Amino acid sequence: MTDSSLSEHLIVETAIPDNTRKVVFERDNYQCQVCGTTGDNRLQLHHWRNFKSAGGEDTDDNLVTVCYTDHRQIHLHFIDVVLHEIRGKWYTFVRRHHRGNSK
Repeated sequence: MTDSSLSEHLIVETAIPDNTRKVVFERDNYQCQVCGTTGDNRLQLHHWRNFKSAGGEDTDDNLVTVCYTDHRQIHLHFIDVVLHEIRGKWYTFVRRHHRGNSK
């Protein structure tokens, strides 16, 4: 994803309804689920299962709280984020992709 397409993606993100945004932020304790950063001005919502551009819905089970930096890393395919509900509680799993020479 290029910087310009990421910028366009982030503009679309602002269309998420306020009530859904609040539910997801509260569920995720107002923290980036990748690095733990807090603060409303740095936090964004990521459509983890189905991207908005691919028809993903603005539902709490398809959204996860991430900071700008990690959101960019997700779209550059350096990080994967997956949510799982286990006994009524949501858990976030993160996988980082290591690029470069492996020995």
